[in-house]
Amino acid sequence: MTARVALVKGNDRYGNVVRALDMIVDCIDPADIEGRRVLIKPNLVSALNPLAATHVDAVRAVVDVIRRFSPGSLVIAEATSNGSTADAYRRFGYDRLEGVELVDVNRDEYDTMRIQTLEGGERGIKVSKTVLESDYVVSVARAKTHDHVFCTLTLKNMMGSVAHADHVWMHGAEEEPTSPVDNAIRGNYVLINNLVAVAEKVGVDLGVVDGFVGMEGNGPVDGTPKYLGVAAAGFDFVAVDAVMASVMGFDPRMKGDTYLADERGLGVGDLDRIEVIGEDIEGARRRFRPHSNYYMTQIGWIRHHPRYGEKDMRGS
Repeated sequence: MTARVALVKGNDRYGNVVRALDMIVDCIDPADIEGRRVLIKPNLVSALNPLAATHVDAVRAVVDVIRRFSPGSLVIAEATSNGSTADAYRRFGYDRLEGVELVDVNRDEYDTMRIQTLEGGERGIKVSKTVLESDYVVSVARAKTHDHVFCTLTLKNMMGSVAHADHVWMHGAEEEPTSPVDNAIRGNYVLINNLVAVAEKVGVDLGVVDGFVGMEGNGPVDGTPKYLGVAAAGFDFVAVDAVMASVMGFDPRMKGDTYLADERGLGVGDLDRIEVIGEDIEGARRRFRPHSNYYMTQIGWIRHHPRYGEKDMRGS
């Protein structure tokens, strides 16, 4: 299986996203969108820091392209972790998007699903019915470094489909495991398994990453700006993440959520099986400074993978 990802570079955030989508839009089946409920999932992890949020202009670009296909309704849904979702919508200009319904996942109705725990068991978490019952799902992320999965892109973004009260359980315990180091590493392995399970449950039809200005260092909230000037889009959201991770200077084979999603058939995480159209990865690359815990706790997830030690798990 191969995937196609559009990668564009330019001096305008809105224009970059539109151009990336225009390069693949001919592959959209109008019947998938016309008259149907389309959900756009931004990343608004913090209601306080605009750099930590998907910029509204990136979402506006997606809305404008989707509207060409006459959707029945357009819904934006998110579960903010720091501050209230309603405040995030107001502060970042989402409330000024016309003809779009804004849903606070933290106040939604829910279905439940089972996820792994750190102790080897399972527990239930609440997943937004709004997300689950939508006909077409678009994940729109900002390129940011992360404290558990290298960088938070379209797959990690779908954790916002889960009520914030259950976010910590995505790490497998009632409190996020941070010490000792071996426990934190094992918690990261549980997290990436649970992230892939959530992405599989909710489904993603289109992935978009706005890399106009990203975040490096101690993301996803406390990092610093990094100008990149790119956008990526594709119907295989795993492939979009693999391409953007590489643009940011990370090896997608070592990015746990991308690796497991590829392994479980959610998409393509192997760059050798991805056709990149537009800009080439090398020409777009600007290496991001990783989170300060990158070498201590993030890479080690592979120790818990049953195929650890095989050639394709070594990375760089």
